[in-house]
Amino acid sequence: MSGGLPGRFEEWLRLLWISKCVEGARADLRRLFEGWNLCIPIIGVASLLFIAAPVFPDRGQRIVPLDEELYRYLRGMALEAGVLPPSSSLPYPMAEVESELGRIISTNALTLSEASQAAREAIKRYLSRKPFYAEGAEGTNGFAFYPDLRIDAEGYLHTNRDYERWAYGFHDRQPFVGLLMDGSFFDSLSLYIDVTVQKDPFQVGGDPNNYTNLLTSPSQFDLNMPYRAGMSVGGSHWNLWLGRDRLSWGNGRTGNLLLSDADLYHEGLRFTTFWERFKFTFLLLGLESWRLDSDERGNPYPWPDTGAQNPSGPERFKMFLAHRLEFNLRSNLRLTLNESIVYGGKYPDLRVFNPLIVYHNFYIKEWANSLMTVELDWVPFPGVYLYGQYAQDQLSTIFEKDTYGKDEEPNAMGYLVGFELQHSVGVSRRDGNGGSSGKAWLRGGYEFVKTDPWLYIRETPYVSFFSTRRVHSEARKTVLGEKNYYFLNTPLGYLYGNDVVVNTLWITYEVPERYRLFLEYSLILKGENEVTTRFQTGDAAWDLHTPSGTPEVQNIVTFGVYYTVSPKVVILMQPSFVYNGNLYHEAGRSALDFQLVLGIRYRER
Repeated sequence: MSGGLPGRFEEWLRLLWISKCVEGARADLRRLFEGWNLCIPIIGVASLLFIAAPVFPDRGQRIVPLDEELYRYLRGMALEAGVLPPSSSLPYPMAEVESELGRIISTNALTLSEASQAAREAIKRYLSRKPFYAEGAEGTNGFAFYPDLRIDAEGYLHTNRDYERWAYGFHDRQPFVGLLMDGSFFDSLSLYIDVTVQKDPFQVGGDPNNYTNLLTSPSQFDLNMPYRAGMSVGGSHWNLWLGRDRLSWGNGRTGNLLLSDADLYHEGLRFTTFWERFKFTFLLLGLESWRLDSDERGNPYPWPDTGAQNPSGPERFKMFLAHRLEFNLRSNLRLTLNESIVYGGKYPDLRVFNPLIVYHNFYIKEWANSLMTVELDWVPFPGVYLYGQYAQDQLSTIFEKDTYGKDEEPNAMGYLVGFELQHSVGVSRRDGNGGSSGKAWLRGGYEFVKTDPWLYIRETPYVSFFSTRRVHSEARKTVLGEKNYYFLNTPLGYLYGNDVVVNTLWITYEVPERYRLFLEYSLILKGENEVTTRFQTGDAAWDLHTPSGTPEVQNIVTFGVYYTVSPKVVILMQPSFVYNGNLYHEAGRSALDFQLVLGIRYRER
């Protein structure tokens, strides 16, 4: 007994020392993996589904890029049939294209117009395309390779060399050479990369001597590519995508209130499951977390001490999360609910990745900003399409008044409504199935958009709905003599951002697979607030109304012609007339410009 007490004491000290070591190791592990807590769930889920993919084989997991004509063809066929247009959460895997085509045809199989028949055959050719190389029965349970070569020559002319804004922007301009390399494995996995030879985004308006997309100097080469690369895995009713591509959520023609394709690209993880009456999508986007010191007017941002490891400021971290639920209530009526969050300044906890959580109810204002949108699609009659979106970033209610005595934070909302009319026209004939119709679609429509001055904006850029990218540009250094990079701030939501009113009218005449003519007019009233503007509260903020300050007034008239010479060759011509009043918000300053784009495209696939 006399030696028992010291022995127990020594054992206790030994256990205490071990526990301290274990706790220290745990702390080291926490620090080691703190920056990886976003990657681990992504890698884990992707690995699990990659392993499971061969168990659920299905054709068509290759991602269809946003600029493919088949999206427009599906929409035209749906409006002609009097059913809902395809889901507007894009892009699709090929399996979803096939699903949407089947849904539309099943309601209008015997009365397809000549235009719809041509569109249907074009989509079927796209879906049934043979691989360039395959192992197995054309890739079944094996490997198939689908290259897509594009060669484009475009010319750009305008009368005002000092005017930097083009109606035919960066996303419209085609690379001089593009080679998409898409590999399909086991019919359930796709790996793809689009290698392009093109000019960088700065040269669209920053270089007054930019007359063509042909590269005439090594400094013009875009070193930001690839703009499309990633992995897609899935089955007949689900898909998981991980990579870089352009995404779009919403039915707007000029953009969407929650997620538009205005950014150079989006990078992240997307899971979607799609059915006849329901579609669910969960999206996670990684955003570059550059710390901006001040807004566009030089006002410093109020960077807080968030309690992070660095007491001088927040962690350099920013991401976008969203979930989307689409309900096809009837064959001609769809209701869509979206909720999103921008999370930044602090590495996230695992709970943030819950795909069905209510983001608003995290109540972590220091590190997050939530945005909710509602969408409606309605086709009351064949050829008549009504649609709308409502976005809510901040809505002050009686609760705020009763709790705080006053409304400090201004309302921040957005509205988008529009209609589209379509009719089959041209020489009518009776087809083999007994149907009759025209060879072309004549479409026309109108869209109105209004966003509040404080939509998308919160206290710091880490919790505001915009993307900041450092864009590499050797051309900028050559033309301006400045650094070979610049920062590009782009709204995640609507193309023109907050504090804007946009009216757009258009008319289109299209013969699928042959030619398309369109005429479009836009009136844009842009207030002085930008997505980078420092957030304000109180009376000064409440007194701002869209468009605030001295608004820019843009009138843009565009006429376009796309003509298919052969299945591999398309030529285009697009003249635009632009009048910009109150340029750069200076009263009385204006700019007038006539712009002309000519081009020819060759595509081998």
